[in-house]
Amino acid sequence: CIFLVIHNKLIVFLYHFSLFLFFLSSLSYRLYFVYFSISAHFYCRLFVWFLVSSRCSHPFAATVFASSDQRDRYFFFFYPPPSFTFSTTILSP
Repeated sequence: CIFLVIHNKLIVFLYHFSLFLFFLSSLSYRLYFVYFSISAHFYCRLFVWFLVSSRCSHPFAATVFASSDQRDRYFFFFYPPPSFTFSTTILSP
């Protein structure tokens, strides 16, 4: 499907943000655990995103990735507020 491509700016931002957290984690062991928890949370969600987006019939993949005016929801998909859960983020985009 065409909408499986992620926006390039988001990937660059997450890459530099990950490197920045890795730099901070080298300064303290406590920050290392924070970096590990955030990065593990991100990569688990990225893996599930690939599983979900591979099904073109899924409403989340069909609505969010097909329209260009909803690009700001990429960020909330990977880093949602604490009040949101992973299921509600996908099922109600």
